[in-house]
Amino acid sequence: MRGFDCYVDQSGCGLMLPGDHGQWHPAKKPTTFRTTKKSLYDKLWRKCPGCPYHVPIEGSARGFGNRSSMAEDYPQRLAKKLADLMAEEPAEDDGDLIMAVPEVLPPLEDVPMEEEKKPEIGPDEAIILNSRLRSEVGTQAYTTM
Repeated sequence: MRGFDCYVDQSGCGLMLPGDHGQWHPAKKPTTFRTTKKSLYDKLWRKCPGCPYHVPIEGSARGFGNRSSMAEDYPQRLAKKLADLMAEEPAEDDGDLIMAVPEVLPPLEDVPMEEEKKPEIGPDEAIILNSRLRSEVGTQAYTTM
């Protein structure tokens, strides 16, 4: 997708996590949003404002739990800014935009659809393909959620 990679350090948007001794400090969680709106890129992009210390996101804080779980959601300030910018009317320099689909879609013409033809795979070929997949992707291709 063409567009802009908008970099945001979440510490500059108010992400705070508890340290090892319970004090709250900024946490630098680099995040990139891919957008086709140049105005969103221009207004949202930000680096850390220069915090002298960042709490690591990895690990846990006594009495609070895993810091990574606490950092799953965007900070409220970032979420509000992102929503406001997405709702803004496009600026002139936004160029080609991906626009929302209208709520009421026009009816499709009666076009005959071809059925998808799946190739026949024999058991020996399936074993070879599975083996190749495992060697390329690893065992995570077989894990279940």
